[in-house]
Amino acid sequence: KKGDQIGFIVTYPMDVNFSSVELGVKDDYTDEDFIIYINLGHGVTKVDNRSYKFIIPTNNLDLRTYVYDLRTVYQGVAKTPLSGKIIVKDTEFNG
Repeated sequence: KKGDQIGFIVTYPMDVNFSSVELGVKDDYTDEDFIIYINLGHGVTKVDNRSYKFIIPTNNLDLRTYVYDLRTVYQGVAKTPLSGKIIVKDTEFNG
């Protein structure tokens, strides 16, 4: 819902030690610029050796559908273990 935070934790089946963890949100995959970009220490938190927590604010997003990719880098190799759509809907609550 608009104004809420989207929060989730990604847990890997074994210990991981990424040099980079980031998540980008765009209107469309062909866009050059991110609408939201979060990374480790700025919206992404390492919970333990297997888990990372992601917090995506929606208060500046319009009511529509966005695309996102979550990317990790380990030993110079980038991987995208999670991608999808974020759908921002209106809320019944005011303020």
